[in-house]
This record gives sequence, structure tokens and C-alpha cells, in this order.
Amino acid sequence: MNNVQRVIVAHTKNATAANTKDITELTLAKGEIVVLDAANYKVNPVAADTSKIVVAMGTGDGEFIMSSVINKAKLRNVQKTAYAAATSHIMTIGYNGTSGALPVANSTTYQGRLIYNDELRLIASKQASTTFNYKSDATATQLEIATGIATDFNMQPSRYATATVITDGAGNYGVKFEGISIPTKSINKYEYVRFQMAISETFVGITPEVIQEGFAGYGLPIQVRELEFMAQANWGQTDLMDYRVDLFPHIADDSKTYDIYTVESFLPVSAFAEKLDDSPVSTVIAFDSTDADIETYLDSYLT
Repeated sequence: MNNVQRVIVAHTKNATAANTKDITELTLAKGEIVVLDAANYKVNPVAADTSKIVVAMGTGDGEFIMSSVINKAKLRNVQKTAYAAATSHIMTIGYNGTSGALPVANSTTYQGRLIYNDELRLIASKQASTTFNYKSDATATQLEIATGIATDFNMQPSRYATATVITDGAGNYGVKFEGISIPTKSINKYEYVRFQMAISETFVGITPEVIQEGFAGYGLPIQVRELEFMAQANWGQTDLMDYRVDLFPHIADDSKTYDIYTVESFLPVSAFAEKLDDSPVSTVIAFDSTDADIETYLDSYLT
């Protein structure tokens, strides 16, 4: 992706009749978009008659911001990333939700360690992990061992997963470890913890199982916010370390999910550059994934 000039967030489209007004005559609501003819800034031009367009977005304060010029004749790429829900990372020992059971031995120590994957900013400087340690009593049961492991793990001061006891209701038990969002002030709060697990030999015949891979998803509101921050110069906010993420100005709506278009076209900066096609520019348009009208509206100008 080249030179992202602007991020447009679309919750609705303007319905002004074609070529009847220019952008200065409109008051766009927050997240309301309208396509303009780049030649005269008339709104909702006839697609077939327009070679270069601009997408304007209302900011909710009576103002608007505009995308870079999109050169329809020289579109390089229009890539759609559809919304995909985030999933947490889940591993089990013993009963896994379908089959399996914990081994049972009296007066035996069961130990394990969750080792968090080292690509996360959470542990950028060193490998982080959380341990559990439980010794069964003289009349051990699966329930007792599972409860002891989960309780010990959840009491650890530095953990980025939660342990819960699971059962089939017929006497078989296991422990489910589920990653939680990284507790950080960073705007990257949507990152989910992923981990591996090592267990002691006392778990006879048991191998930790990955039930679900952690996935940050696509098109979450917090992700669209981050795109806004990067392309909109952080909306003027310079304190990126300690400023609360929920207080950053943004257009993205926490109640919505988004499909995302990345529109790349060649924008000539001179007659010479136009001949060489050497100025690719990208505009990112995030639009309500549940509103097919917005996608149809955009497609009418981009395809």
C-alpha cells in the first residue's frame, strides 16, 4: 500500500441529486460520505462522466475532510477486506469440550506453564509466561485437580489468560485456558494474546490442545480508529503513550463493524509524472459492513 493520504469512515451516504450542489452547500453528519467530481466539487456526479473523484466525509461538527483525488482512469487496485470477527486463543488440558479427561493420582503435583508468544508488544523485551502448581490430596478426583489448577492459575499476578473448569457432566473434567486482551493504553488494544503450554510428566497421557487460534480480526472499530490516527495525523493528539485510547477523537463507531476498501490510483503531480505513472496514492475507505447500499454506491464509481 502506497502513501495513504486519508482514511474515510462511512456510516451512511448522502442522497443529494446528481450535480445539483457543491460540497460547500452541504452539512454532512458524522460518518456521512459523498462522492465529488474532482474537477468542480459537485456532489454525486454521474459516474460515467467523471474521470477523477474525491470522497468527502462529515466530521460531526459541521465540517468535513476529503480524500485524495482518485484517478478512475488509472486505478491500480481496489482491494476489499471484509469484516472478520476476532477470536480469543483457547487451549485445554484433559477434557477438551468433546472428549478426554484429566489423569488422577493422589498426593501428586501437577505443574504447567503458559508461554506467551513473543511477537506481541506485551513481551517485546523478554519471554513472558504464567505458571500453575497444584498438589492433589490423598483422595484425588478430576474435579478437585481441575479446580485446583484453575484456582492457582487465576491467582497469579501476571497472567494474560483465564482458566476455567469444563466438564462433560459425566465425571470427566478439564481446564480451559483462554487468552484475554492485552491490558495496555496503546491504541492496539485489539491484539489478542496467543500462547503455548508446557505441562509436567504427572499429566500422564495428556497433551495440551489448541481448541481455537487467537485472531485479532478485521474491521473492528478499534482497528479503524488506528487507521484514522495514522492517516489523520492522530487528529492533532501528540501524547500517544499515556492518552487514553477511548478519548482519542475518531469517526469509527464502537457499535459497528467495517469492511475496508484500499483504493490505489496514480495521481500525477506533473505532466512528466503523468506519463510515467509514478505517483501511486492510496485512500482507505472503511464502511459499515451491514450497509450494502454504501458498498453499491462506492462500487458505482470504482468499478
